[in-house]
Amino acid sequence: MTAIQILKRPDLIGQPPVSDEQVDLDPVDVTVGELYAVWLNDEPSPVSVEFQKRYTNGVLKFVRASTDQEVFIPKDEWETMRSDGRACRVKVAGRGRDPNSLEDIDPYGFLDPEEAGLNPKEKTKRLLAKKRLEDARVLRFLAIAYDEMPAGRGHAGVKAFIKDALEECALDGKKFAWTPSAGALLRALDRCGEPGNRPLSAFLVSAYFTAQATRAAGRGVA
Repeated sequence: MTAIQILKRPDLIGQPPVSDEQVDLDPVDVTVGELYAVWLNDEPSPVSVEFQKRYTNGVLKFVRASTDQEVFIPKDEWETMRSDGRACRVKVAGRGRDPNSLEDIDPYGFLDPEEAGLNPKEKTKRLLAKKRLEDARVLRFLAIAYDEMPAGRGHAGVKAFIKDALEECALDGKKFAWTPSAGALLRALDRCGEPGNRPLSAFLVSAYFTAQATRAAGRGVA
């Protein structure tokens, strides 16, 4: 996944001068104070940033959570990041939400499950959220790779495709902790977007409702 990191004011990197005034030149899907999970260069996992303002030249200013580090992203690049899954709005999923409209990255997925003093319930909550995020990333990576080079619908062929794709990914320095089954990938292909439109949020929604169904089945809920 291509990442971006712009940590200087845009007028210091050859772009048009900026004004400290925030203006609404044209609609952008971002609101002051919103949190987003974004993929930045040199980061092994997404980081949390808060949107602060939009400059007169269209550049968006974010600040990394719990730090003073500023991240500047041009409007056009931001819109691309939003569409390809490199920038996802952070919301807490709730029961009964429409899976077609829910964009969810559970904030618990960014919290350290090994933090000292956590009670077992809190630790479990963080571990589950972290696993859902990681599993969604694996399935999205494989779905995009499958779209580029389909391997049919037979489980044997899809299983071989998964193995080869993850091995090639590992050679590039990225190793996923989970290897999904052929069935899991085929379901994701059907449920999570379409070729050319595989936003991470779709895979997170699918993972969320799958987890809900699994827990309900375990409790004997029809």
